[in-house]
Amino acid sequence: MSRLIIVCAGGFGREVYNWVKQSPIFLEQHGIKSIEFIDDNLSALDKWSHYPNVLSNIEDFQPQDDDLFMCSLGNPIKRQEVVSKLIGKGANFVTFAHHTSILSVGSTIGIGSILCPNTIVSCDVSIGQFFILNLMSSIGHDAQIGDFVTFSAHCDATGGVVIGDYCMLGSGSRIIPGVVLGERVKVGAGSVVVRNVKAHTSVFGVPAKNLPRRFP
Repeated sequence: MSRLIIVCAGGFGREVYNWVKQSPIFLEQHGIKSIEFIDDNLSALDKWSHYPNVLSNIEDFQPQDDDLFMCSLGNPIKRQEVVSKLIGKGANFVTFAHHTSILSVGSTIGIGSILCPNTIVSCDVSIGQFFILNLMSSIGHDAQIGDFVTFSAHCDATGGVVIGDYCMLGSGSRIIPGVVLGERVKVGAGSVVVRNVKAHTSVFGVPAKNLPRRFP
């Protein structure tokens, strides 16, 4: 039997905890006996009685042989840093898909990814490692998504889009068919991206236009 360790106990981490608890097939398949948290804020869950206490900070935590991990850090760059640190200690990450999510025929998704409730991945989509697809978001046919990408809630990346590593889409953003986002692009909430976006760029608006950078 295994422990599932959720890395980071913020709002999204608490959501992930609840969605995993709603997924008995996932728990059974992986032999998970308990769900725990690690977080650098050891008091992150103190005001709630329905969550377990934070086990440890991230730096000091030493994985056990049977531990399984999911990372709930939304920021792609910080997620990569934390994941790399834990993998260096021997952590074993798993992919989670809520039972209401849809992963269509011909589509693949990398290890450590999280598909939240009521999400859709259409046919023949390629998704990298440690991807987050938040509530009610969708990806159209033939899209290509890189590693450590975050889709916030209610995002829509349509058919044939290409999204580079470490990109982050704000809530309610839309990417029209065939658009290419370079790596480390940030799309502001509610934006509609109608043309290709260069790497290391932030965009916002309808249609989306360039903004100063907001994360590395």
